Amino acid sequence: MKKSYIKLYGPPMDKALNELEKLAKDLPKISHGELTHGIIKEGEIIVGDYDFAFVWGEEPTERTLRLLVFNIDEALSKVGCRYTMITK
Repeated sequence: MKKSYIKLYGPPMDKALNELEKLAKDLPKISHGELTHGIIKEGEIIVGDYDFAFVWGEEPTERTLRLLVFNIDEALSKVGCRYTMITK
């Protein structure tokens, strides 16, 4: 199962992690250009090289990765935290 790993550059780290947890619960699935639930199976705070991971419920495409990036940008712009992402 693929995961998208997020490395946060804060502060405010706590607020950023809260936003990512909220996003993981609400992140939509793309279906015929519309948004429905289910593409992200779960999100988890992790300790190590990365701070958070989104677990994919299906193989991500370029389109779904861009959707994830867009949604992360939206969520983290509220708190002013920057990030990098790698999917593997």
